[in-house]
Amino acid sequence: METYSVDIKKDDEGYLGRECPECEKYFKIKPGTGIPDFSDCYCPYCQHLGPQDHFWTKQQIEYARSVVLNKVSGDLLKMMKKMETKPKKNQLISIGITVKGKPTPITYYSEKELEEKVECKNCTLKYAIYGAFGYCPDCAEHNSQQIADANFDLVIKILDLAKEAPSDIKSKLIENGLEDCISAFDGFSRERCRDRYPKLSFQNIYVARKKTR
Repeated sequence: METYSVDIKKDDEGYLGRECPECEKYFKIKPGTGIPDFSDCYCPYCQHLGPQDHFWTKQQIEYARSVVLNKVSGDLLKMMKKMETKPKKNQLISIGITVKGKPTPITYYSEKELEEKVECKNCTLKYAIYGAFGYCPDCAEHNSQQIADANFDLVIKILDLAKEAPSDIKSKLIENGLEDCISAFDGFSRERCRDRYPKLSFQNIYVARKKTR
C-alpha cells in the first residue's frame, strides 16, 4: 500500500492548531517550545491525555485528505492522458480517446485566532486558548497562578506610576489599580473553586468567606 506524507503548516506566529478528541475544543501550541520530544498532549480545557497525532483538527484532516486526493487524481489523469488517441483518417470507423478533467481541488484552511497566549512557567511551552485559564498541553500545569501573578505585577506598576502623577490622576490610577486587583483575585478564586462553587463571586471577600465555610 502506498503511503503519503502531508505537511501541516503552522500559522504566521509558528503556532499549530490542535483539537481535543474528547471535548472537541480548539487550542494551539508552538512546536519547539516546552518539553523536548514530548509525544503526548494534554487538553488545556478537560485535561484529556493522548498522543499528539490524536489532536489533529477536523480542518487539518480534511486538508490532508484533499492533498492526497489531489495527488492521486492528478497522477491518474496523467496516466490516462497517455492513453489518448486520435481517430485515424481514411477509415470508415475509427474511435479516438480524449481524457478531460482536473485533479481534485485542495481544501485549504487557516488557524483560528485565540484570546489568550500563555508561556508556561513550568516547562516554557507557548500555547493559545479560549478564555484566560487552562492546563499546559505539555506538563498539565494550570496557569491560574501564573495569570494572577502577572495581573498583580501590572497593578504594582500602576501604583508605581501613581506615585509620580498629579493628585487628580493619582487617585484615578489608584482606583483603577484597586479594581484590577479585585478583578484578578476574583478570576483566580473562581477558577480555583469552580468545581465546588461554580457560581460563587469573590468580588466581596467577606461574603465569599461565609459561603465557603
